[in-house]
Amino acid sequence: MAAEFAWGKVEQKDAKSQPAWKLQASTLSKSPPAELEGCTTYKQYLEMTYPISKDAPEAANLESEKIRADAYANFLKGPGLKLKGEVDKLLKSIVSMELT
Repeated sequence: MAAEFAWGKVEQKDAKSQPAWKLQASTLSKSPPAELEGCTTYKQYLEMTYPISKDAPEAANLESEKIRADAYANFLKGPGLKLKGEVDKLLKSIVSMELT
């Protein structure tokens, strides 16, 4: 969920290196902050970098799915680490609302 609301920029050191996503916004948001142009969500970055297509070989799609799943599972430990506190607060709020 957090990957869909985390905004950053895709950077590439050189033509041979894999593009990398770097967090730019310090809070989760449905739309990109006005002061940040050219931002993309982490989810969009993963979809562009590891595409899944009906025309692609099944093995390639399975590999993309695996990479995406691992990236989502580790988002708050890696590129989205600065958002972990905000996500924890949201989850705590949701749990407390369900318990009342």
